[in-house]
Amino acid sequence: MKYPPIFFVTATLPDRVTPVHARKMAAKMEEQGHDVLSTRTPMRARCRPNHAQQAEMNALTFVYLAQKLGLKR
Repeated sequence: MKYPPIFFVTATLPDRVTPVHARKMAAKMEEQGHDVLSTRTPMRARCRPNHAQQAEMNALTFVYLAQKLGLKR
């Protein structure tokens, strides 16, 4: 199946699901020829990220969308 470009976001906490699962999924998607643009692991994102972490994730998301939409500075 053809998927749109994929942006994986993971966190190191809570520890019930480790970031390795997203990394393995990204590697598998790349192996199958899919466009995986970014795998990002915030340092210690908790269930409720702090303001700096949320701002960083928002910025990464907007940059990703801008790239996909072909927007320039």
